Amino acid sequence: KKQAIKTSDKKQAIKTRNNQEKIRLYLQVHETAKAREIAELLSLSMARTREILSVMDDVETMGRNKTRIYRLRKET
Repeated sequence: KKQAIKTSDKKQAIKTRNNQEKIRLYLQVHETAKAREIAELLSLSMARTREILSVMDDVETMGRNKTRIYRLRKET
């Protein structure tokens, strides 16, 4: 049972990394996006999409709640 949990965690981590890469590519092309657009792109729930976005250090938020958009941080 423990091995099954470890395997499932690894699969989830790989999916998350793949989704983060898709988000980066999308934001490189579109510059900014709302969480809903990203959720539709990834076929994920809004909650899961926001969770992924919140742990991405290279993505910043602008605005609050309904007007919030995401973009890649500018490198200085």
